[in-house]
Amino acid sequence: MSAGNLLKPVAVLVAVLAAYGLLARRISGRFYLISSLIACLGVIAYSYNLEQAASGDLAYDSGTLDLAIDYRLDGPAPDPAIKIVEIDERSLAYMAVEFGRWPWPRQVFAETLALLVDEGATAIALNVMFSDPDKGNPESDEMFDLLAGELGPVAYPLIRLSAENDALSEIRAGMIPGSIVNSDDMGPKVAVLLPMFPGTHDKLGANNLLIDDDGLVRRSSRYLEEADFALPTLQGRLADLSGKSLAVPPDPQTNQFLLNWRNQGENYERISFSDVYRELVLEEEVGIPELKDSIIILGATAPGLAIFKGTALSPTTDDNEIIATAVDDLINNTGLQTVNVWIITVITCAFLLTLGFGLSKDLDDEVIDGLFLALEAVAVLVTVMSVSYTTYVFDLSMMIVSGAALFGVAQVHRYAEKNARRGVGWFRPKPNNDYQELVALEIVAEDTVKYFSLLEDKFGHNNVLLIERLIHEDSIFAEAMQNTEYALVFCSEADWQSWLGDGDSASLEAYRTVDKFQSGASDEIEGDKFRSILTRVAARCLEDYLKMRYGPASSR
Repeated sequence: MSAGNLLKPVAVLVAVLAAYGLLARRISGRFYLISSLIACLGVIAYSYNLEQAASGDLAYDSGTLDLAIDYRLDGPAPDPAIKIVEIDERSLAYMAVEFGRWPWPRQVFAETLALLVDEGATAIALNVMFSDPDKGNPESDEMFDLLAGELGPVAYPLIRLSAENDALSEIRAGMIPGSIVNSDDMGPKVAVLLPMFPGTHDKLGANNLLIDDDGLVRRSSRYLEEADFALPTLQGRLADLSGKSLAVPPDPQTNQFLLNWRNQGENYERISFSDVYRELVLEEEVGIPELKDSIIILGATAPGLAIFKGTALSPTTDDNEIIATAVDDLINNTGLQTVNVWIITVITCAFLLTLGFGLSKDLDDEVIDGLFLALEAVAVLVTVMSVSYTTYVFDLSMMIVSGAALFGVAQVHRYAEKNARRGVGWFRPKPNNDYQELVALEIVAEDTVKYFSLLEDKFGHNNVLLIERLIHEDSIFAEAMQNTEYALVFCSEADWQSWLGDGDSASLEAYRTVDKFQSGASDEIEGDKFRSILTRVAARCLEDYLKMRYGPASSR
């Protein structure tokens, strides 16, 4: 799934939870835990979809992978033995003088390949497809076919065609050297495009790129696997011919790998085909690099001839670069693998539940914010470091995105909750007009969420109001309000007496009745002067509030 595809469900989840955060005051303190459970369900659903779309064991988010590779701190350097001999525009211009326009006679390639082997090249992949005869120069074709059968360490391409054409093919998978079939016979029919030269057929490799749904190349493999057979790939053939890689059967867990792009330093050395031809065939002094012990990909890079595909490196990466990277990963064991998606899911859900639990405990905002930011930073660092210094992609983007979504929703809810308790703006609740008693309660600040939630459960969320901000900020009570909050409870006498008598109040040691009102009229006040004044201030503020919302008392 791409980053864009990931953002769609995340945006929907955030919108739903944001609305939920504004409307879910009835569940009060349980909101955070319930929200974290909802987020966990979303993560599990996303992980399931990711697993269903996985290739082998490679379940990954493409957008995260691209970002991690782009911003990683380090990465593998290109193997200096791997070189690209490119048929570039300069080669086309030079060779046209003697051989005319492309395509050139096959003897040009035959002579060049033979001399590259003589120079000590360990292995060569000819990334040029010869599927039709050169009718104007049959002797050149015969020369190429003869040499192709004699040249040992040279791999040649085949093209796997659409499976829709398999029924029309006369070739069975087991007829291709190096293939693996899951039966005792020659396997099913398979539609492939082969080079026209029989001398090449014992060293063929499928030159089919593995393309993701968004059109980008991120994966490669030693074998091109299908349900009943597996064909060797061109990069797999080249790695095997080099002698630096063990030829092993395909393993569904490890056959495919994510390309570990060499984007942190030098690129693979590129040599113009015309320079190679001039120095090796024409024996001119051009000054090409040392070719002994080289692993060479010979292919086209000129526009109109080359195959370009989008990758994490560039929207136009030629397939020779892709093959070189794949061979490098195979011979040096640097191909990237992904961590099982369910391991990441468990880590993510543990984080979300921990975050929800911490928020429900009404810890200090700075503590919660600091812990959240620290864990998010650790998740980003782990993801980037894994791609930078290991061959495993430990992708914690699910944790980063879902954690940020949950925290954002929690912040919305926390803002609405605080303002509702304080009677601020449109968040202020609407009291029940049928109340018979108004009870003022003193609450120890650190217990506000717990006790406020219990009051809401008992009397309804519209009948409980914090009065902290009903007192002017520069009043003489501002300092006292830092450690204590005060609530007004609208209730019937029966409900209040039930509350006092059913045992619930026994656990609320932080509550102390400051004063009781009958139909808004204050009884005689007992207690110290502070509480007396505070209660009367609250009563006056409440009276003004009710007039503003509902009109004079006579109309209520």
